[in-house]
Amino acid sequence: MKVWKASVASKDKEGKEAIIDLEFVDYYDATNTNIILKTEYFQSIIEKSKNKENYHLSGGLVKLSSPEGEDFSKHSFFLILGLDTNNMLLGILLGELEEHDFKFVGFYPPFLQNELKKEPDLIRGLPVLLLDKEDIWQSVNIIAPSIKQETSD
Repeated sequence: MKVWKASVASKDKEGKEAIIDLEFVDYYDATNTNIILKTEYFQSIIEKSKNKENYHLSGGLVKLSSPEGEDFSKHSFFLILGLDTNNMLLGILLGELEEHDFKFVGFYPPFLQNELKKEPDLIRGLPVLLLDKEDIWQSVNIIAPSIKQETSD
């Protein structure tokens, strides 16, 4: 199983900065198919972060490594993580293409790969659930790459 490793800046219960490490299963490796999400999908979920209390946008993706160990932190990748009403965290990793569409690169949690054999549409439908089923999510977080301020000496 090929995995993408993401480090996300967050805050713990006391409000202190924390880094959360997540592993996203490579979608193509798991399914042997690609899914391309149109620009409109991403624009729609960003719009929800402006209009819905439980949808949030942040710049907390601090590190991203490919299954081969290559650093993709400075590339245009986004995480969308949803915490459902049963406290299950589900997520997708999207990579922006040159045409401004998005490739479905990975999914979280890794154990969903086992469900693919029984329910192949489960993971393919995850982007739609994150966008359209607002009532099943406690929160949905759209996480963009962190922008670090560079200082000059």
